[in-house]
Amino acid sequence: MEVLLAIGGTIAGEIAKNLVAPIWRPIYYLIYYKHNIENLKEELQKLDDKRTEVGLRVNNAKSNLQVVVDSVIRWQEKADGIDRRSKEFIQNEMNVNKCLNRYSLSRKAKKMTENMLALLEEARNFGEIAYPDPCHKIELWFSDERIKNFKSRESILDDILMALKNDDLRVIGICGMSGIGKTTMVKQLMKNMETKKLFDEFAMVAVSDTPDFRKIQDEIASCLRLELKSNESEVDRKSKLYQRLTNCDKRILLILDDVWKEDGLGEIGVPLGCRSNGCKIVLTSRNEFVFSSLESQKNFLMKVLNDEEALVLFKETAGDSIGHDLLDTVKEIVNECKGLPIAIVTLSKALKNKSKHIWNDVLRQLKNSKLEDISGMKTKVFSAIELSYNYLEDEEAKSCFLLCSLFPEDFNILVEDLLEFGMGLRLFKDVEYVHEGRDRIYKLIDMLKGSNLLLEGDDKRNESVKMHDLVRDVAISLASRNKQWHTLQSQARINEWQGKDWYNNCTAISLLCEDIKKLKDHLKCPNLELLQLWHDCQNDCQLESLPINVLEGMKGLRVLSIASRIPSLPQSIDVLKNLQTLCLWNDRLNEMHTIGDLVKLEILEVRSYRLEKLPAEIGSLKNLRLLNLRRVENLRYIPPDVLVGLSKLEELYLPHRYKMKWEWKEDEEKTNASLSELETHHITALHITVVNAYISPKDSVFRNLIRFHIFVGYSKVCIVHKDSENVLHLKGDASDIKGSGICVLLRKVEVLCLEEVKNLKKIVNEIEDNSFADLKRDECVDALVRIPESPKSPLPYLSNLRKVEIYGCDELKYFIPLSMARELRQLHSMKVTVCKKMEGIFYRNKVNDEIESPLITLHLENLPNFIGFIYKDIEESSASQMNNRMEIVQSKTEPVENISILFSSLWLRLSKLQKLILYNCGLGKALFPPSVAQQFTQLKELKILACHKMEYIVAEAKEEEKSKGISKIAFPNLTKLDLGDLPELVAFFADNDISFELYSLVCLEIWSCPKLKTHYCETPDSSTLDKSYDQSELKVMFPTSSIAQRLLRRGKPKDVSKKKDMEMEQPSTSQMKSGPMEMISTFFFPPSSPLLNLRELHICHCDFLEAAFPLSVAQQLVQLKDLTILSCEKMEYIVAKDKGRSKIVLFPSLTSLNLSHLPNLMGFCKDNNVSLEWSLLERLWFSEIVGSKIVSVLKSSTLSTSDVVDHLDTTFCATLIPRKRKKQDNNFSKE
Repeated sequence: MEVLLAIGGTIAGEIAKNLVAPIWRPIYYLIYYKHNIENLKEELQKLDDKRTEVGLRVNNAKSNLQVVVDSVIRWQEKADGIDRRSKEFIQNEMNVNKCLNRYSLSRKAKKMTENMLALLEEARNFGEIAYPDPCHKIELWFSDERIKNFKSRESILDDILMALKNDDLRVIGICGMSGIGKTTMVKQLMKNMETKKLFDEFAMVAVSDTPDFRKIQDEIASCLRLELKSNESEVDRKSKLYQRLTNCDKRILLILDDVWKEDGLGEIGVPLGCRSNGCKIVLTSRNEFVFSSLESQKNFLMKVLNDEEALVLFKETAGDSIGHDLLDTVKEIVNECKGLPIAIVTLSKALKNKSKHIWNDVLRQLKNSKLEDISGMKTKVFSAIELSYNYLEDEEAKSCFLLCSLFPEDFNILVEDLLEFGMGLRLFKDVEYVHEGRDRIYKLIDMLKGSNLLLEGDDKRNESVKMHDLVRDVAISLASRNKQWHTLQSQARINEWQGKDWYNNCTAISLLCEDIKKLKDHLKCPNLELLQLWHDCQNDCQLESLPINVLEGMKGLRVLSIASRIPSLPQSIDVLKNLQTLCLWNDRLNEMHTIGDLVKLEILEVRSYRLEKLPAEIGSLKNLRLLNLRRVENLRYIPPDVLVGLSKLEELYLPHRYKMKWEWKEDEEKTNASLSELETHHITALHITVVNAYISPKDSVFRNLIRFHIFVGYSKVCIVHKDSENVLHLKGDASDIKGSGICVLLRKVEVLCLEEVKNLKKIVNEIEDNSFADLKRDECVDALVRIPESPKSPLPYLSNLRKVEIYGCDELKYFIPLSMARELRQLHSMKVTVCKKMEGIFYRNKVNDEIESPLITLHLENLPNFIGFIYKDIEESSASQMNNRMEIVQSKTEPVENISILFSSLWLRLSKLQKLILYNCGLGKALFPPSVAQQFTQLKELKILACHKMEYIVAEAKEEEKSKGISKIAFPNLTKLDLGDLPELVAFFADNDISFELYSLVCLEIWSCPKLKTHYCETPDSSTLDKSYDQSELKVMFPTSSIAQRLLRRGKPKDVSKKKDMEMEQPSTSQMKSGPMEMISTFFFPPSSPLLNLRELHICHCDFLEAAFPLSVAQQLVQLKDLTILSCEKMEYIVAKDKGRSKIVLFPSLTSLNLSHLPNLMGFCKDNNVSLEWSLLERLWFSEIVGSKIVSVLKSSTLSTSDVVDHLDTTFCATLIPRKRKKQDNNFSKE
């Protein structure tokens, strides 16, 4: 009973509470009406105060270019809304009948007050209300830069973007000389990254040559909104920054600009070696060697702008201040800048709105290497280059850099010249032998190249370097100031120099003389150690000698270099008792009898075409260490015992095609020198040619050789070798070779050439004896055909092999077994030519593992029996029989007639191949199947010529390939495709079910492919075609509308009315050539062709063409500069007519037009609304066109607008010659 009473009491209580609450609530609002209203006003005032406070903080943040936190913005919006409604409520409360509305007003006031309290509580919990705006930071980085999207910059920028998208690359380096545009490049990079949203956060900081690492930390932290307190320890700061960069879930791009050394960056928290998924680092530096220390995984070298880009940059920066009378001056000034952006911008700004006199004065100073006297150039160009020089820690590197300034402008400075000068001046410390000096000079050059103070030379045969003109100008100034080394580049400067006494203190002088006779007879230069005399002999070819006593006042000379055409040595040369190095570069030199007086001479180099006999007086040079006669091409006679007298000789260089008959040691009466005279010398470098191996010296001469070019016999094959390579070229009987001292060189050779060698087994045995340990390249190699006794014993030299060239080995059927291909770890280039029986490069002998080849270039030529790159499944027992007879016995191979694909094997991958050339490789019907074609992703150039059985480039997929689901083949890097003299070629791809991509193609040449099929396609935008054309019969070789391109990439076109075998998609071209093809389209280009980048177009022997392209295509050729159309007999117009076109301007950039053998040509364009703006035309050539028809062509043009037309002959041909020709530069060569 008690329990029931308790339960009943609880229920009654709940019922009473629910009944009382609704009654009490309106009573509460009525009783507390005034309290709620007053409370609302009080909280409203607090909210107003807080709104003002937050507003001030927000405005302050915005003033500091910060981004306000979204929650704060939402709070402000809510607070503004409540404030407005509350004030309206209070205002209305004053005017309403309060007696009737007390309950309602009190209730609303209570609710508003609760909302205000919630907002005030939220505001009290505000932390930082704003953060730095990364977009403003990026805009700030761009504020002082003018980004130019030049093609030379776009290509490298695209490559950097691709590298940043590569997940395996974390650190990327951008290198280039001072002022090349590295900072501008990374700013453009960051702008692109921000636009494309590839990164979430960005940080860019300049490191500089004197880095403040704590400041660098703060700047990076600021960009990332990371707080680093000043009172924190270095360890804590480093840890926080490192964690922020590596453990954040955001993608971060960190750019470290202008890095000079590797020290310090890792110590402040930059994750250089970390495999972070989010952070990528881009470094810029003018010192390339920094990147390796900072673990850069991929580096990009920025080069100067090309001439066209440089001129555009100058004109755009100078603006409208360039008048017509300054155009030639502008071009000369830009030419002096040699494409260096900082120099171009500085000069254009300095000359803007200046008078012509100032422009001329600046040009004159540039030509005289006076950068310091030009406004702005000292602070922005000179100082920047000087800083790179000052940063060199090695004093020898500084001297080497200044030594390069003594050579002429744009000169290819041979490394050997620097060695000879440096040895003569004793620039190298602790160097005793010439070869040690050579090692040192290569080290110094590597340092200077790494600092971008020297450039790679253009001389491919001889290793050389160059100096950028402005870098050279700075070097000339520094050499003059720091070392009293002077370069005088004009006759006026030389005359000025001779008229003053300051040359008394000169230690080195380089003179570029226009008139050598004007040199003073007695120049007193007691401190002079180096004299380099360059004689511009164009107006003084008959000069017989230097002034008689010109060297009298230079008795301290250690290095003398004379480049002139005087036939004999200076008469006063005998006074130079201290001369160490003498270089005579003179094609007329034929007399050197006074050479014997130079008793201290150590280095002698002579370059002359007329010197046939070496003077006997050279034998008196007891201290001579280096004798370089390799460019005395007609040398035929060296007197006996001359070489014996050169007791300290270390290096001897004789002409490559030296035809002197060396004497036998046993001969009693000698008329010529004998190589046995070298046996008592410590020779370390030797370049000689001998007729027969048996007259070569003992192996004691060859055993110490470090550098050598040894030619035995006179070669029929002209092969150019680098001077730095160790070359052994053998011709004759191998028995004589094996019995000579030359055989010892087989262990040191890098380039081996065997030509018409008899008894080749003798050389093969040397291979078995562990020779060729240093072999990098071999040519005409019959020695390598031999198979070892056991396939498990690879030839020891293969791992060093870099280049293979096989020529004229008519019995050779293959190169080596595939099992040994894995030993070719450094083989980058292979060329096999004129091997009549060659059927394969490798043969497969039980290889089950896939091998990755490092080949980059492969050239196969004149191999009429070539079956495949890998000759399949040769039995080892059959192959071993080759040890004695050098031929392949077929076993387990397919019949020759069934082998049709040249690259059919997956055993050897060629994924690194970039260049593939096939010429007259006669048995292949296709190049590769789809499965193998997928490997060639790096291929850049493909050339297939005169392969008369070739039907397809990519063969039809086999069933097993189709089962693997191969639906697309891409050649993403293929830029050049050349298909010629392929009479059986039907199409590029044999299989229409597989799509293909050739979107990087920039140059296409197709000629003499009569069976090449065209593609009948009705393009999706065919409605734009002139209805006078029969669209069903229109042959489109390259469907080029944007829609058609997409269809081609996916597979077979979907909207095609008539289909035949697909050929290929339209390339994005900058150059295109076409030759004889019997089934090409009526229009070579169909309408809507995207050819905006086309600059050069050649069409020849297309006898069926009536017009080159429709007007809609011609209108797009805004960049076309060179148009050549030859031997198209049916052509009536170059450009056909389209309907409904308004007035159009065609070919505004055309500079060269060649129309030849077009007998039916009636006009240039059939459309009267066309204007041919040829104001830039420089060359016009008409040949084999009836004169009246030429006139009709000219009537449609506006040749009168061209200011370069001086003469136009319309009877047979016409050539436009510019009124002003570029002045021929005086190029000085030491050759």
